[in-house]
Amino acid sequence: MSIVLGGIMVSAGGAAYAGTSYQGFNETTPSLQQPRTFGNQTKAGSGVAGGIIVDSVGSNYTVNAKLRTGNTFGTEVKGLGDSSSASLPNSIGAGSTTQMTLTNNTWTTVTVQIVGSWRSN
Repeated sequence: MSIVLGGIMVSAGGAAYAGTSYQGFNETTPSLQQPRTFGNQTKAGSGVAGGIIVDSVGSNYTVNAKLRTGNTFGTEVKGLGDSSSASLPNSIGAGSTTQMTLTNNTWTTVTVQIVGSWRSN
């Protein structure tokens, strides 16, 4: 189930995954850089960088990614395209329920599908 809170789309429900294992996703980001937040992983190590593997991004678009817990966000990594991967720096504490947030670029006026996997570490 997804709901919109203050302009942010949030997925609810589902089990928390161990943060050291990659969790697959198949998500659609809203247009105009609105965030898509999803997944629940339990962070294993404080401040340890997470990771993302992007298998495909719709058309020739790119996506931006960052980890979050509550109102604490990691550093956003920009410009991820097909067959790319990145480390996701953050200062999130161990034991925190951590989520992935994806956005399109500012002037992307369509929704974009992204397939890949992520982990919070």
